Amino acid sequence: MERALTRARQDRRWVGSWSPERIVRRVEHVLAYSRPCGVANLMGRVLRSARGAAERETVAGSVRQAVAESGLTRAEFASRIGTSVSRLSTYATGKVVPSAVLMVRIDRVAVRAARQTES
Repeated sequence: MERALTRARQDRRWVGSWSPERIVRRVEHVLAYSRPCGVANLMGRVLRSARGAAERETVAGSVRQAVAESGLTRAEFASRIGTSVSRLSTYATGKVVPSAVLMVRIDRVAVRAARQTES
């Protein structure tokens, strides 16, 4: 691991882009060469969790946007996608990630409801 860190410090191209995704990939690369000790395993879990959090927030934003664009109340929207208002809330906050099938249903309901309100 020390060897990989030294190489990373010497590689000036590594500093060129500090996007979060690139940093995560580099740290994962370094961790891949470390021996399986507690710190490396813990850091790997933290990185996976951080990456998942960003993806959950993206999905949650899509759910919030679909509900807003539909023009329906949360109760009406939840009923049309076949779930409860409290479960819809967990999707909108990112606490729970809906399945791909449910995401398609959410999109369809939002589009249909928006068309009906336009007419």
